[in-house]
Amino acid sequence: MSRSHENGLGAIGEDDLQAFIDGRLDEARAVSVEAWLAANPDKAHAFKADKRIRDNLRVAAATHLEPIPTTMRLAELRRAGANAHRRMVKRAVASVVLLMVGGVGGWAARDGLSPPSTLGTMADATAAWRVFANDQIQPVEFTADNRVRLASWVSGQVGRSIDIPDLTEAGLEFMGGRLLSADAGPAGMFLYEDAEKRRFIFYVRATTGERPKGLQIRVSQGIETRFWFDGRHGYALAGPAHSPRLAAATEAVRRSYPGNGG
Repeated sequence: MSRSHENGLGAIGEDDLQAFIDGRLDEARAVSVEAWLAANPDKAHAFKADKRIRDNLRVAAATHLEPIPTTMRLAELRRAGANAHRRMVKRAVASVVLLMVGGVGGWAARDGLSPPSTLGTMADATAAWRVFANDQIQPVEFTADNRVRLASWVSGQVGRSIDIPDLTEAGLEFMGGRLLSADAGPAGMFLYEDAEKRRFIFYVRATTGERPKGLQIRVSQGIETRFWFDGRHGYALAGPAHSPRLAAATEAVRRSYPGNGG
């Protein structure tokens, strides 16, 4: 549940603040939120910072600006390193991604370490798992206690309402998530962990026309990616290959995010 605050105007909650940023409140409720912010300057300061970040991301998405130089994208590094030194290049790429994430507020680089021909494979989800599931410093930008804010932020960027799946029945605890950048535009990554500290991700982004029917399964170098598409978006879960938890989590998520062709 989101946090709420009483101020004589009714409870002002996290949902109200995010809806106010998105311009989704009716006039009366918007006036109430403005009054609450005026009466709580410390909260207003944090709110303004959050709104500034959201506005900057909207401008970047609308104008297709690239905050990451072309030569620093993972795709370019991958092509440069597709030789006998592949393992060493992978480690370097992961380090570069962590540096870039710190500099651009969580917008990770492109299609990662997957093979050049990745149409319809959701290889960017595999690359996201490869980098962030192994990050022991800052794998997520928003932690689990900021679930509502994270969902609202990602929803506004990927172009659909996001309900972060509860995967406790599959033995997975939600850790948090972040906004990434894929070739098709913004993508949401949500990180989970099981009791043995194995990590899994749920990943969603807009499609670019690649839409094979039904559930697809791709296993590469010990990583299993289960993915599917609907009319406008692609969805994926990734984790250690042949994990029963991954299979159970996929079935749970597909009930909320069904694809074309079942």
